Amino acid sequence: MKKQKAFYLVAVFVLMLVLSACGTATPEPTSTPEPTLEPTATLVPTKTPVPTKTSVPTETPFPTPAAVGETVAGVGVEVTVVEAYERERLYPGGEYLYRPNAGYIIIDVGVHIKNLSPGETISIPWNNVYVLEDNDDIWMPVFGSVEYVTDGSSFDPLTIGISSDYVEANDLIEVEHDVYLRLIYVIKDSNEHILFGVGESAQIELTLKK
Repeated sequence: MKKQKAFYLVAVFVLMLVLSACGTATPEPTSTPEPTLEPTATLVPTKTPVPTKTSVPTETPFPTPAAVGETVAGVGVEVTVVEAYERERLYPGGEYLYRPNAGYIIIDVGVHIKNLSPGETISIPWNNVYVLEDNDDIWMPVFGSVEYVTDGSSFDPLTIGISSDYVEANDLIEVEHDVYLRLIYVIKDSNEHILFGVGESAQIELTLKK
């Protein structure tokens, strides 16, 4: 009987020690490792933009095209091609390298459109901003970027960054005052004459710099 009582007392004492330890122990927080940012390799594929053929604009009554730098009349606007270049490659949005297919060239065109009635917005669909080839094929831009200027100051359109988004034919350029455009086209490399126009404006012959 004494042995049983002694065993009982020892068991109770051990149990009290265990409960006491559980009550006073402070749990250690589990450390969370900081995420390690691994550099991600960016593949730069070579893409060839495919030009999108547009509907033919209304035939212009102006038989003689203007030159780069000259201003021509459109419907409610004046249009000036500031400069035009032939490019071997481009990086729209700084994301991908684009080269043309064999037999084609990339042309980079800077344009100024002036609204002749400020305060009245003139909407121009992208597929009305076109180039015309020798074989009468008409193309809208593959890429196009816009800079709006309201104070009448001049601006170099070729400093506008090239967007990586393809131009949508029916999206509108809203001309309220002055608009500068940077336009990228892909056309055949065999043209003797490349004409540019905006809707029913007089056409401008592009002299390409390299």
